This record gives sequence, C-alpha cells and structure tokens, in this order.
Amino acid sequence: MNGQVIFIENIIPKEILISGKKVKIETEKSKGKIKVFYKAIKGKGPKKFIFPESILVNGKLGEFIGLYVGDGKTTKNEIRHAEFVSKDKELNFLVLSFFKNLGVRNEDFTFKINYSFGEEEKIKREWIDALRISPEKVRIKKSYRYRFSTLRIQVNGTIFRLILDSLIKEVIDQVKQNAGLRRGFLRGVFAAEGTIAIRDNYINYISISYNPSTEMKQRDLYRDLFCIEDIKVVIKERKGNRGDIVISNWNNYLKLWQLGIFDICERKKERFLEMLKKVKICFVIKKRFLSDIFESLSMSQKETAELLGTYQASISRMINGDFLLQLEQIYEISKILKKHEFFSEIIKNIKNVRFGPNTYIESFSNDFVNMLFELRTKNYGRNSPF
Repeated sequence: MNGQVIFIENIIPKEILISGKKVKIETEKSKGKIKVFYKAIKGKGPKKFIFPESILVNGKLGEFIGLYVGDGKTTKNEIRHAEFVSKDKELNFLVLSFFKNLGVRNEDFTFKINYSFGEEEKIKREWIDALRISPEKVRIKKSYRYRFSTLRIQVNGTIFRLILDSLIKEVIDQVKQNAGLRRGFLRGVFAAEGTIAIRDNYINYISISYNPSTEMKQRDLYRDLFCIEDIKVVIKERKGNRGDIVISNWNNYLKLWQLGIFDICERKKERFLEMLKKVKICFVIKKRFLSDIFESLSMSQKETAELLGTYQASISRMINGDFLLQLEQIYEISKILKKHEFFSEIIKNIKNVRFGPNTYIESFSNDFVNMLFELRTKNYGRNSPF
C-alpha cells in the first residue's frame, strides 16, 4: 500500500504450488499495465492476465471487496476461477464492472442464471439487459433450490483468482485504518449478508449473517469495524451453523444510515425506508421557540388541541415543559402560519428526536430531519400533509 492506491506489483505472490512443485510467478509492465503469468510445467500453461498497475483505495473498492467476501467464492481448495452470485441485479452489475476495471476481458467471463419459476426467455433477457452482457455468454437452468432468479458471474483463470485473493487480504489489512474503505466494505458486506428483520410492522433488529463453524475471522472483523463506528452489536449463534451480528435500537439504525449501509442494495434500502415511514416520530422542541409558535397561532388551548389531533391537557403540558410534536402536527401548524421558512426554523430548534415510545436521538443532522419530512411526503402520496 502506498498512499491512496494499491500497487498490484506489491501484492503478487512470488510463487504458486502446481502439482506439488513451486512455480515462480512472473510479471511484465507496460504503459500503466502489468501482465501476470507463470511458465507451465508442461503444456501451453495458464491464461495470462493484464491488470492495471494500481487501484484506488476508496469506498468503491471497499464495496466490491465487501460484496465479494459476502457472496463470492473464497474457498482455498479450488482456485481456478473467481465466482460471485446474487439475486440483486445492481449488485451483480457492480461486481461485473469492478472485474472489468481489474482488466478482465469479455472472453474470460461465463454467466449462469438459476431460476425456479417464470418464463425462461423473459428472465434471461432481464438479466442480459441489466448487466449489458452478450446472450451467447449466458446459460440458464431451472432449479427449485432458488426462490428467486440468481446470476452467477465466473472469471476463469488461476492467475486472476490469485491476485483477487491477494487484493482481498490487502484491503482487509487496511480496512480498520481507512474510514472510506471501511464504510464501503461494510456497505458491501451488508448488501451481501445483511437482513432487516421485521416484527409487528416494526424493525426488530438489523443483522449480518455468518457461518460460526467457518467464518469466525469474518465475525470478529465485522464486530470490530462496527465498534470503530460506535455501533453496538450483539453476537448470536444458533444450531445449524447460523450466526448473526445483531444491531438494535434506532440510535444504531441512524448511524447505519449515516454510513450509507443500505445504499448499494436497492431492495434492502427500500425495506428500511418503508419501516422508517411507519415508525412514530416526535420532536422535542426548545421551550422558547414552541411558546412563540403557540402564541403566533392566536388560538385557545382547546382549538390548538383540535388542530393537532390531541387533547387540551397535552397542549398544556407542552406549554409547561413537555415539548413533543409529531411530524404531522408540525405540518398542521405550518398550514396555519403560512411561513415558507417555518420548517428550516423548527429544524434549528429541535433538541432531540424520539423514535417509537422511548428511543431518543440527540445527535442528528439537518439532512436527516429533512429526509424524514420527505419520506412522509412519499408516504401520504397526493394527500401528503408535507
């Protein structure tokens, strides 16, 4: 590692074991590229690969490595190809694009679609169009092992797999020290292995799965990375080789959102946003500002209570120190005041935000509060109060 790039030359293994014999790996550099190969013990030898001399160290690299660690082939007993499989088209597209950035040519790829129901030709066409790949490179097979259609991307070649394994190791060695790389890596891992568990129409927990019999290093790495980001986790392991790194509480969910943890998997992001739309959200408003609001309404406590859909006693408590306003109540006030700048003013005077009955969040950004208003807009559609 040198600054903000990884030099491929520095991560190439010096030798490889072939048929019980150590074979030296050789390189040739030219015009910003590096060719990697080794001489065959017999026959014409392995496929050569040409890589870029260096790779930027950033969140995009972290996302790719996180995705591959989660849903890619990393077993050591079969290193003749790299392989990634997902049901999410945007994740396959991200991985395919990164493979190409590493120098993989079209002829190095094979693609396989598995599906359990639906029209075969339609499913095949959807994947081909989404990934912009050649139809002749794609195989499709019906299999009842899969609830949804999935695409398997395979890059054939021992050399490529060796360099990819070295790149993964290099990124993991650096991920704790580099915030952008770390957060991208967590986004990738969550997109591959993450779950948003719903119970009674509410987020029960958010988790990342692992196999406790084979992935203890991954478990410890994920736990440590969340700890660096000040996100509390609980480790839960059950029979059947199922382990989960479990995250609870809206304080932690907000931190996940700020990390962009949901950003690269549209399906999981939409699931989170749907739950965010449904949770009851209240704002604790600074006393002086709220008193000024109620005074400017020029209404009795009873009239104000009717406007806000609450009781007169609740308005009295607000005035005397308990200043909780729901998003919908803020809108009703804004309609009466008819002040264009009202929302920006109230954001400046929020002390904290309450999610559900008892989770208070004191550290938040104006962008986050604006997002909550926008979500309510989408939630109400044409009849939106926002």
